[in-house]
Amino acid sequence: MKIVLKNSLVDYHLTCQWTSGLLEKTLQFLSPKKAAGSLAVTNEFDREELQYFISMRHDTSNKIYGTEHILGRMLTPSRKKVSIPIGVQKILCEWYATLYNRKKKDVKACMEVNMNQHARLQIGNEIFGSKIAGRHENNAIILAKWKAYRDGTSDIYPGEVQYYFEHTLTLPRGPRTHLLAYVKWYKNASSSSIRFKHKFMEPEVSNAELWKEEYYEEGQDSIIAVHRIYGRAIKIDYRVGNKKNEHNYVSIIPLNRRFNV
Repeated sequence: MKIVLKNSLVDYHLTCQWTSGLLEKTLQFLSPKKAAGSLAVTNEFDREELQYFISMRHDTSNKIYGTEHILGRMLTPSRKKVSIPIGVQKILCEWYATLYNRKKKDVKACMEVNMNQHARLQIGNEIFGSKIAGRHENNAIILAKWKAYRDGTSDIYPGEVQYYFEHTLTLPRGPRTHLLAYVKWYKNASSSSIRFKHKFMEPEVSNAELWKEEYYEEGQDSIIAVHRIYGRAIKIDYRVGNKKNEHNYVSIIPLNRRFNV
């Protein structure tokens, strides 16, 4: 009976004309709060879609085209219709030729020479920066998983994103816009003992790895779909050896992802 009376009282107040506007103001406090972090991503996308998106960064056997839906968007500062440098055009053409299993001349014929360039990328609740992002340059270090050429193993490599970009390839079945990143990848340390200098009990387990303060030569691997990004990381300058025989490295420290299933 008490519940019935309380419900009747609530119905009465909801049907009354509140000239002061007090009811409308107080009802705002009862409205659901906007979720943040992992909950925001989970609420916005269904579980299967989230699982599939996360699996893409782990799976090196399947092709990722960069046209797949992402749980995020490109962020400003942005530059529209930027002319792609000749060197990058060549690399991009090679990347497309491998991805779509086509001849380079056929790919070049349907490639746009302009791109939309972006300084930052948002995936879920995470912001990834780049070298062109100015004050966001410290967020430019990413991790990506690569499959070894000689065997079926895979390894995670750190790189520094130069910029993110959208590029359209006009295929016979229609135009396709790809969400990509141009990355410079750090070279391996000269030995595993140096790379895993801060190892734990197991031989090759460490929360910080040392990599050379040098980049691999820019080429086809410099371009990746943003879906392939494994996570964020930070770098710290690190020196190995004594004053007479000192070598410069960067210590790469992974950062935890902000959303999980």
